[in-house]
Amino acid sequence: MAAAFKFPAARHATSFFFFLIAVVAFSPTGSYGDAGWQSGHATFYGGGDASGTMGGACGYGNLYSQGYGTLTAALSTALFNDGLSCGSCYEMRCNDDPKWCRPGTITVTATNFCPPNFALPNNNGGWCNPPLQHFDMAEPAFLQIAEYRAGIVPVAFRRVPCVKKGGIRFTINGHSYFNLVLITNVAGAGDIHAVSIKGSRTGWQPMSRNWGQNWQSNSYLNGQSLSFQVTTSDGKTVTRYNVAPANWQFGQTFEGGGACGYGNLYSQGYGTLTAALSTALFNDGLSCGSCYEMTCNDDPKWCRAGSITITATNFCPPNYALPNNNGGWCNPPLQHFDLAEPAFLQIAEYRAGIVPVAFRRSVLAGQYTNILLKEEQVFLMVLVSCVKKGGIRFTINGHSYFNLVLITNVAGAGDIHAVSIKGSRTGWQPTSRNWGQNWQSNSYLNGQSLSFRVTTSDGRTVTSYNVVPANWQFGQTFEGGQPTSLFFFVAFFAFSVTVSYGDSGWESGHATFYGGGDASGTMGGACGYGNLYSQGYGTLTAALSTALFNDGLSCGSCYEMRCNDDPRWCRPGSIMVTATNFCPPNFALPNNNGGWCNPPLQHFDLAEPAFLQIAEYRAGIVPVAFRRVPCEKKGGIRFTINGHSYFNLVLITNVGGAGDIHAVSIKGSRTGWQSMSRNWGQNWQSNSYLNGQSLSFQVTTSDGKTVTSYNVAPAGWQFGQTFEASFFLLILVFAFSPAGSSADYGWQSGHATFYGGSDATGTMGGACGYGNLYSQGYGTLTAALSTALFNDGLSCGSCYEMRCNDDPKWCRPGSITVTATNFCPPNYALANDNGGWCNPPLQHFDLAEPAFLQIAEYRAGIVPVAFRRVPCVKKGGIRFQINGNPYFNLVLITNVGGNGDVHAVAVKGSRTGWQPMSRNWGQNWQSNSYLRGQSLSFRVTTSDGRTVTSYNAAPATWQFGQTFEGSQPAMLHSMVVVMQRGRWVRLRVLFFQRGACGYGNLYSQGYGTLTAALSTTLFNNGLSCGSCYEMKCNDDPKWCRPGTITVTATNFCPPNYALANNNGGWCNPPLQHFDLAEPAFLQLAEYRAGIVPVAFRRVPCLKKGGIRFTINGNPYFNLVLITNVGGAGDVHAVAVKGSRTGWQPMSRNWGQNWQSNSHLQGQSLSFRVTTSDGRTATSYNAVPANWQFGQTFEGAQVAMAAFKFCTTKQASFFLFIVLFAFSATASYGDYGWQSGHATFYGGGDATGTMGVFSLLFEH
Repeated sequence: MAAAFKFPAARHATSFFFFLIAVVAFSPTGSYGDAGWQSGHATFYGGGDASGTMGGACGYGNLYSQGYGTLTAALSTALFNDGLSCGSCYEMRCNDDPKWCRPGTITVTATNFCPPNFALPNNNGGWCNPPLQHFDMAEPAFLQIAEYRAGIVPVAFRRVPCVKKGGIRFTINGHSYFNLVLITNVAGAGDIHAVSIKGSRTGWQPMSRNWGQNWQSNSYLNGQSLSFQVTTSDGKTVTRYNVAPANWQFGQTFEGGGACGYGNLYSQGYGTLTAALSTALFNDGLSCGSCYEMTCNDDPKWCRAGSITITATNFCPPNYALPNNNGGWCNPPLQHFDLAEPAFLQIAEYRAGIVPVAFRRSVLAGQYTNILLKEEQVFLMVLVSCVKKGGIRFTINGHSYFNLVLITNVAGAGDIHAVSIKGSRTGWQPTSRNWGQNWQSNSYLNGQSLSFRVTTSDGRTVTSYNVVPANWQFGQTFEGGQPTSLFFFVAFFAFSVTVSYGDSGWESGHATFYGGGDASGTMGGACGYGNLYSQGYGTLTAALSTALFNDGLSCGSCYEMRCNDDPRWCRPGSIMVTATNFCPPNFALPNNNGGWCNPPLQHFDLAEPAFLQIAEYRAGIVPVAFRRVPCEKKGGIRFTINGHSYFNLVLITNVGGAGDIHAVSIKGSRTGWQSMSRNWGQNWQSNSYLNGQSLSFQVTTSDGKTVTSYNVAPAGWQFGQTFEASFFLLILVFAFSPAGSSADYGWQSGHATFYGGSDATGTMGGACGYGNLYSQGYGTLTAALSTALFNDGLSCGSCYEMRCNDDPKWCRPGSITVTATNFCPPNYALANDNGGWCNPPLQHFDLAEPAFLQIAEYRAGIVPVAFRRVPCVKKGGIRFQINGNPYFNLVLITNVGGNGDVHAVAVKGSRTGWQPMSRNWGQNWQSNSYLRGQSLSFRVTTSDGRTVTSYNAAPATWQFGQTFEGSQPAMLHSMVVVMQRGRWVRLRVLFFQRGACGYGNLYSQGYGTLTAALSTTLFNNGLSCGSCYEMKCNDDPKWCRPGTITVTATNFCPPNYALANNNGGWCNPPLQHFDLAEPAFLQLAEYRAGIVPVAFRRVPCLKKGGIRFTINGNPYFNLVLITNVGGAGDVHAVAVKGSRTGWQPMSRNWGQNWQSNSHLQGQSLSFRVTTSDGRTATSYNAVPANWQFGQTFEGAQVAMAAFKFCTTKQASFFLFIVLFAFSATASYGDYGWQSGHATFYGGGDATGTMGVFSLLFEH
């Protein structure tokens, strides 16, 4: 909001003056102006991508997802203030060291603590010792102000206000009497010194700080909507009412919106074109939702051309301590707009700070309003309205006698002045405005369908009958009607990527540089190439912006580049660079001032030596012309094989020709060709057992060319080795096409327009019901289909390949694949060829703007297209989001591969048979059965007749609002189409889910199909994970098969108290029950038996190789999955030792995942693993000092499990001596056999018992 600042010259005030901050009363370190600069030092940590800064003493966790990014710092004791400084912001510059300093300043946020090291002197390693003022910066932040090799530099710093996007965020953790709220994204002073909480049935209560910015309340607040008051160190308090609805759950995050109550402006559809209104305009909240057209007025130095239309979403409070013309901008009677920064930058320069504007209210669309003034002079004014997608939205909060309805997405005048509500058993009743656009009724309306009448300031009324069904719940949102006088067509402009050659193929972009004078800072990177020197890429490399990176598929591609039309900074000549990294977007900065890599910009962040060949160092950023060219490489393609026996991770480098790999297959000397899946960058994965076999590879690049390298790795290959194969000839790469070639058959003709804005935020929601297309995984490559294609919603989720057709003026080369996520309604008032694009029988696509801009120019508006249906390629399994209430289950089905469009769904509870569901709307499918407390299975049938069955996708403890992922792979025919050796090849995508022990893929972990889920009595809260049991089917000749099997415990079989112990509640305590993997069950019983009595006993686990340690987490949260444990098998204690620490006990997080919160990066790690029989295996230095999160290492094995058996007598003797000291259930001989029962799950190949993503090769 408007802040309390006095400008020496108002024209040079920066835009952060217009956020909700007032910093004149900051703490002693928070004064401003040059007098406020202080002296300190800075070092760096966390790696080139700042991944090592995650977590930390402020409790913020993942700094990327929380919005802090890489401009962060860990503060020394003198600055950290025992955690109260968390969230504060500092402007900083490298000071008085021309050898090491870089020009300019940065602003960092305090997110961590730099602990003192009293063993070292303050000036030699003890940088964070008191009383030093020291910043340990994230490496990317440090490199903006100093050279990498400097290590430590003197800095000048000062406290500055924090500028944040969106509202304050509240993440609620804990349990019913322990509410632990993490507060993030705080603007202004940034550091929180006091918090209060209020439930809808309580008064305000102070919270205490637990640690970092985690604040604690011990009150019982479940089932209440929650409000928060947050006070920062400068004494400013922000109150956010009803931030969390009454049905909040632990683990959820809520965002406090502005004074209109809209909350998250992105998800509500308002985006960034918003404003906070001064008192004179706000009208005590009645103006919320109104729209204004605005232009910057009569100031050519600061104004930009054009106008914008913004929506009022907040209040700019007055500041009577400052005069109206110098800081008190929002004081009455001034008409002032405090714009969202992206909106301001569309009409004025950033440095202007404040500009005069001409504005007008938007009232009616497409009409002229005659205004009669003095002397009967008639003026004609063109007025535009608030343009919204979809209907008015009603979000119902509160409780039974307090219905608080937030009304959003109102078109026309936009601002609501009256609302009435009608239940199906009541008449129309007026509601009163509670605050903002929250309207209140105290009537009892539960169990009634609700209708609403909404009247805007222009007197227009919209009546939405029965918009809310009778089974509505608090916290739900429903969509109604909309004012009818609105219809618009909008067109936009941006960039796209093409791959053509010759001078006509040159495109325009920009280039910056990174990585230091020796390019050492470019090593590693998002393509996975590691050391670019040893891999042969050298220093002529680039990190690509989002528009070019293509989610990693562009790794290895080559570009010729020259500095363009700037004789002051450009050097003559061109260079050729290879794409080896990703340049992430920075949405906090505008595209033309620091956000160089933001979409849709085509930007190259070059290695510094490459940049210096085409431009001067001091230029910083230069315009470039670039084009794709074939990659010229010395030697053949290189394959570096990492991983372990059931997880082969192959890094592929030194690829000539197109350079960027789009498909890989592998063949062992004892297997056929098998497709590999891309793990990340150019690391490709196979889960087959290939040890001891010579390996061949087929590598296909983006132009469809395939190179087959036979027997490139000999049978004696080892993990960690690199092998070189054949390479591409240049003759193969003269006719590139990003998508390869494809047959023209199947192509149809249509047209395409676009909507939704440059970031596609306007495409959210929609007639398919998918909601937030980002979080659902659909992204920006989406389309709204015309009536002829939409098929009344049955086409939702279908995928189409599309190219702009026969219009060289407007078309861009190449094709895109889009998913159908919305409906483009007909407009019968307009002709089919002039605005009625979506009228039947036209086949029309209204594309998301970023998708349109990949195939056509912004200014084209509408273009002819050729299109065809193609298979949908999705990551992960089908997702089921369950909404509704106990007798109305509304399941949104998303992320469907293959045909994508769902035509039939059935659901099965653990106590019911299969029941068909009916389609409610879009891809929301409905069942009116009572399914609470039952695990749910789903059958999904797509338009091609293929059916996917996801057994027990939702556990019996599911709650409304939760999302679950399907898990039955054998039926999921999601096809990926690639060109291989001149033929189209299909790959079936398979998906799985995890078990309660956390082992993931039981194949690659070595457990195979001889596994079991244990009942509560046996599972021992996860401590039994990894234990082994010998088992035989008992005394039932009709169903039993002879012999015994040995299974490993890898999962939990949950109880079902709704069923009797002897009739479906098999896993209820105190029963000893095994839910076996189906292949294991079939070794001891007939399939039709279903359940059989068994005799079982604990036996030692016999494992190949050593215990395996998979390290996940972040620097201060090391989560180690322990697998392949011999002997007793079940781990009861673990200790870890770094090369610079002593032994430290680890705590069990869940299953066999064990946790340490120590900082262990950069140290070799040793482990002590103790099993339930008290035996300990110590693995010294199992993990080298350069380990990374996500890696797996093998250590020692429990000694008694490492015997080799030569005879039955030896084996029997071994069993006796090893297991004599087992727990009560582990005695042996016939007297040790116990009784139980067994069932089975997971499918014939047991894939439903594990967690993995893989691809199957199919012609």
